[in-house]
Amino acid sequence: TGILAIDRLIVGLTTKTMSVIGARPSAGKTAQGLTFMANMMADNVACGFISVEMSEAEILERLVQVRSDVSVYEFNHQNMLPSRKDKFHQHLDSFGGCPLVQVQRTTNRKISNIRSIARNMKNNNPELKVIFVDYLQKITGSDSRQDMRLQVGEVSATLTDMATDMDVHICCLAQLNRGGEE
Repeated sequence: TGILAIDRLIVGLTTKTMSVIGARPSAGKTAQGLTFMANMMADNVACGFISVEMSEAEILERLVQVRSDVSVYEFNHQNMLPSRKDKFHQHLDSFGGCPLVQVQRTTNRKISNIRSIARNMKNNNPELKVIFVDYLQKITGSDSRQDMRLQVGEVSATLTDMATDMDVHICCLAQLNRGGEE
């Protein structure tokens, strides 16, 4: 992940496994996933990011903010220093055609579609090692009328199988509600 304290705890994100990063709403799950992704890209690790919420442009903007160390506040501030703007744009330009990053948003939230997108990412770059999925509860199983717990179980099992089959690590972001503390 590029974050030493986390890497010591989990021994990194190993292929053929699936992990879940869970937190309450607005706790920074997507930011954490994008930070992991930026750190891995800096180490030449190919990554993918599948979102059922944010557009590709939003994801890339946030990823560039992490890579360039230009904060959201600074980015949106009208008096941003030209040198900081240049730094942001330099990192943005580096993503053009970069084989280390693949980002896709989808409005089709079925797990079968997520699997298809992940396979396409792996086919586009056989060196792909990590795929981030944002986020777990928004993905539906094969029967969207099922209880949410059953769907989350099916989606989790499918993501785990995908990690094994594609020789990647799947890092799934998940939202915890207040009942999750119990």
